[in-house]
Amino acid sequence: MAEDKLESDELDEWDSIPKLWNPHIAVLLSVFFTPIFGAWILAKNWEALELPNRAKKSMIWVLFGIIFLSLNFVSPLPTGPFYLLVWYFVSAKAQAKYIKQNYANTGYDRKTWGKPILFGFAAFFAMVTIASLYMTQSEQEELFHR
Repeated sequence: MAEDKLESDELDEWDSIPKLWNPHIAVLLSVFFTPIFGAWILAKNWEALELPNRAKKSMIWVLFGIIFLSLNFVSPLPTGPFYLLVWYFVSAKAQAKYIKQNYANTGYDRKTWGKPILFGFAAFFAMVTIASLYMTQSEQEELFHR
């Protein structure tokens, strides 16, 4: 009977271990796929951690990133690296810290990166396609014939 209780406790503990994407890798991939990608990954992690308010805050970063990226197309200034740093220090770093504090001993199950990376490449391709549609002929020649 005591053994059954122990097994039940172990199973409950196993069920409570979340399945997450590594937030550090999400940040690194955001260098290539923009912080929109990373904020979406972190939002899904917050949902898996059952912290819906933090997930909502990450989704705000997704929406802000879409607006920012749209405005960045018309801006002559390279503001992308600045946005990446602000997002990291204001939002992304908190999740890495939270996971380290709460799952350092038990660990967490890691989600695979295949689908998110495939989605990232598809979004990047779509973004380049849309941007090229709005470029003038001289801008395209300048960009592709260097």
